[in-house]
Amino acid sequence: MKFWISLHRPLQSITVRLAATMLLVALVPLTGLALYNLFTSENLVEEAELEKLQLLAQSTANRLDQLLVDTQRTNIILSQDKEVHQYVLTADPQQQERYKASILQLFRGVISANPDYGKISLLDARGRVLVSSDRQALAHDLGFRKYFQQALQGKTYVSPLLKSTIGNFWAVVFAAPVRHQGKVIGVMVLSLKREAIWNSIRVSNTRNELLHWLVDTNGIIVARSDNRYFYYSLVPLSPTAAAEVLPKESSKDLTHIPSLNWPEGARTLTRATQPGFAVMRAPPTNILRAIGFAPLRIQPWVVAVDEPVQDYQVLFDALAWQNYLTLFIVSGGTVVLGLWLARSITRPLRSLSKAAQALEKNCFTPDLLQREASQQDDMGELTRVFLGMAEQVKQREAQLQQQVIKLKIEIDQEKRARQVAEITESDYFQQLRQKAKTLRQRTPSSRPFTQSGP
Repeated sequence: MKFWISLHRPLQSITVRLAATMLLVALVPLTGLALYNLFTSENLVEEAELEKLQLLAQSTANRLDQLLVDTQRTNIILSQDKEVHQYVLTADPQQQERYKASILQLFRGVISANPDYGKISLLDARGRVLVSSDRQALAHDLGFRKYFQQALQGKTYVSPLLKSTIGNFWAVVFAAPVRHQGKVIGVMVLSLKREAIWNSIRVSNTRNELLHWLVDTNGIIVARSDNRYFYYSLVPLSPTAAAEVLPKESSKDLTHIPSLNWPEGARTLTRATQPGFAVMRAPPTNILRAIGFAPLRIQPWVVAVDEPVQDYQVLFDALAWQNYLTLFIVSGGTVVLGLWLARSITRPLRSLSKAAQALEKNCFTPDLLQREASQQDDMGELTRVFLGMAEQVKQREAQLQQQVIKLKIEIDQEKRARQVAEITESDYFQQLRQKAKTLRQRTPSSRPFTQSGP
C-alpha cells in the first residue's frame, strides 16, 4: 500500500502530468503516421519488387520471341530457295544429286553460322525426308508430326518442345511450306536446340536468388534456370494433352510426364494473356514466392520469374527499424522537451506555492518572487498580482490587529463595568449601603455632646 501511495504522489505532480500530456499529444499522431508510412512503404516496396519481376519476365519473353522470330525467318528463307524448289520438282537423278549437294552445303553453312540450330531437313509432300543435315534422318517418315501436317496446309508452324526420335535430343521445330505456283510441294523443317532457349533464360538470370521458368501451353516446364523439374507438368495432363506431347512414335524413354501438382500456378501461368505478377506458394518447398510473368507473342508460352518473398521482406525489417528508431528518437526528444517546458511552467508555480506558505506563516518577503515578477509573460503577471495580493493581505492583517486591540480594550472596559455593576447590585452591597446611610443619618444628633461653650 505504501508503495502505491509513494508511486501515486509523483504522478499527481503537474510537471509529470504536463510532460505526459505533451508526450501523448506528440506520440499518438506520430505513431499513427509512422505506422501508416511503414505500411505504405512496405506496399510500395512489394509492388516495386513485383513490377521488377514482371519486367524481367517480359524482357526474357521478348528475347525468346526474337530468337523464335529469327529462327522462323531463317526457315522461311530456306523454304524459298530456288535450288530447293528445283530439287523437289526435277525428276532427273543427276540434277537431283547436284541440287542435293548444294542444299546440303547451304544447310551446313546455316548451322555453322548458328550453332543453336540442331538440324535442317527438307520433306516431300508425303512427309518423307529428302535432304537433311543429319544423315540418320534421311528417308524417315515424319508425316505423323503435327508440324508437318500444319505446313502441308500452307501454314508456318512452331512446335512445342519435342524430343526427337532421331538423334535423341530436345528441340523446337519450325516448319514452313515449300510452294511452287501456289501449291505446297514440300516442307522445310528447322529444329532449334533446347540449349538455345535455356541459354536465353540463363542470360536473364542476373541474381542467383531469382528463378526463371518457361511454361508451354499445356503447363509443361520446358526450361528452368536451375535445370530442375524439366518437362514436369504443373498439374497432371489430360489424356488429350498427354496424347499430343507423347505420340506413339515418340522416344521410348518418355512414357509419362510427372506433375508438380500446382493448380494455382497452372491457372495463373497457362491462362496469362498479359504481363502480370502474383504472390503464391510454390512447390516443392511450398514457401511463399513472388512471381512475375509474361506471355510470348510467337508461341503460347509464358516466362515466369520468381523469388522468395522473404528475400525482399528483409527490406521491410530495415524500414521497420528505421521507423522505430525515428519514433524512439522523437519520443526521447519529446520527453526532454516536455520536461523542460513543464519545469519552465511549474517553476513559477512552485515559487508561488512556497510564497503562499511563507505568507501563511507570516514570514513572507517580496524577495522570494523577485525573479518570477521580472518576467514579462503570463506567469510574471500572475506573480505580480500575487505580490499585490500579499501586500493587501499584510495591510488587512495590520488593520485587523489594530481592530483586535481596540476591540480588546473595549471588551476590558465593558467587563470592568459589568463587574462593578455586579458588585453594586448585589444584596450584600445594598445592605452595606443601607447601613452606611443609616449611620450618616445618626451622626448629626450626637453633635451637642461634643460642642463646647465660650
